[in-house]
Amino acid sequence: MSVFFDSPISDDAIPEGEAELLLANIGITEGISSAESSEYRQLLAAVHDVAEHVLALPDYATRPNVEKYPRNNIHRPSLEEQTFGNAWAHKFSIRENENDATVVTRALEAGAYIVGTAICENFSGGSTSGGCALVGGGLVDIAIGADQGGSIRVPSSFCGCVGLKPTHGLVPYTGVSSGDTVNDYVGPIARTVRDVALCLDAISGRDDYDDRTLGAPIHGSTTYSKSLQSSVAGMRIGILFEGSEHRSVDPLVKRTQRIAGTLGLMGFAHGRRGLFSTEFESARQPWTNASFRSCSHRPKTR
Repeated sequence: MSVFFDSPISDDAIPEGEAELLLANIGITEGISSAESSEYRQLLAAVHDVAEHVLALPDYATRPNVEKYPRNNIHRPSLEEQTFGNAWAHKFSIRENENDATVVTRALEAGAYIVGTAICENFSGGSTSGGCALVGGGLVDIAIGADQGGSIRVPSSFCGCVGLKPTHGLVPYTGVSSGDTVNDYVGPIARTVRDVALCLDAISGRDDYDDRTLGAPIHGSTTYSKSLQSSVAGMRIGILFEGSEHRSVDPLVKRTQRIAGTLGLMGFAHGRRGLFSTEFESARQPWTNASFRSCSHRPKTR
């Protein structure tokens, strides 16, 4: 690393011996000369001044364009306004938050009209149950939900909707309440696969805030909806075998899975892979505070 200064830096802010102390903390106790120590103190002093300046700056937050997308009529719905019991949490018109989640901003930019937030109920599959009920009932075209352990997919299946848990990091989680940073997913819910694909095109892609999106494509570059027009010939399609073994699975799904197993006899290649818990996930079970602490990164003693 090269560091350039346009004016002399005083090392008075860093006491003598500080460089040696920092090196000792990482196990380096020999090899630094007095001249090098002075140079390191100057570097630390410069970094100290920069850090103090950055800490004094106001927190950065993305601000929505409230002139372009004003927020109106935010309220808790009355009993007369409720649907399917208590599917709505709040109703409003966004077209007064200080900032928006990335997925909200992108949906608005794509022409969406956001009309409220949905309730999280135990019925209709739990989690994003309100959103799925509203989509399935035809009150909204698309809902955006969060999925850690089925919170999009399960209520979608209960309500006859299509729910997608995207690849980790494909859709930014910026501005969404986090459940677990290694297991956060936000994705679309709609009545058709095409609508889900259109929404995914609108909200996917890195946003340079959520570091989990580092490997995601540039926003606006995906063509999921267009790909639906392509033939599936030559594609390799994976089916979660364990997913068809649960006793709650619809018998029709099991029959379809068994019929698909005859494809090999018809000349279509297929194979099977098991899905098991990783070593890391196994170490975190049961999900208790003690289990999570045991997974923290500590050097192994020999």
